[in-house]
Amino acid sequence: MDIEKVVFHAIAQFLALAQKEAVQNREVGDLRKSAIKECADKIRTLQKQNEQHKASKLRLYEKYAAGSITKEAYIQQKAATDTKIAENDEAIQRSHERMKELDSETSCSDEKLDAVCDQYADCKALTYELTHAFISAVYIYDLDNIEIVWKFKDFLTTSEGEAK
Repeated sequence: MDIEKVVFHAIAQFLALAQKEAVQNREVGDLRKSAIKECADKIRTLQKQNEQHKASKLRLYEKYAAGSITKEAYIQQKAATDTKIAENDEAIQRSHERMKELDSETSCSDEKLDAVCDQYADCKALTYELTHAFISAVYIYDLDNIEIVWKFKDFLTTSEGEAK
């Protein structure tokens, strides 16, 4: 068995998986940014609506004070407007909470790993630098049993390598 070939093949597979995950993480990050923007846009729209509802309430009061609508009509229309404002306030609060959730989600991206993957993406052979960039240790138990301890998250087992 050629240990160098086995290790190089393992690094190539690790690189392919890391690059695939990096693409997925960027897509997830873009979706999260888009969802945050949608929440912010919704909040602005609801706040504008509330400003319009408050202006409408003021006009209602002016109509009532001028005697152009009855007290009952004023109370009924004011209550309907207050309900719309309360509904918008709840929707604004939900959007703020959703934005906090989206913003607090940690990025799955490992910038150090991305940089190392970019640097060694075109390697055609095992070198000391390539090995040192990805591997913390290689344990050989017998001809068919080799363990590689990665310096980065192992995508196959989702455990962390010992060396940082």
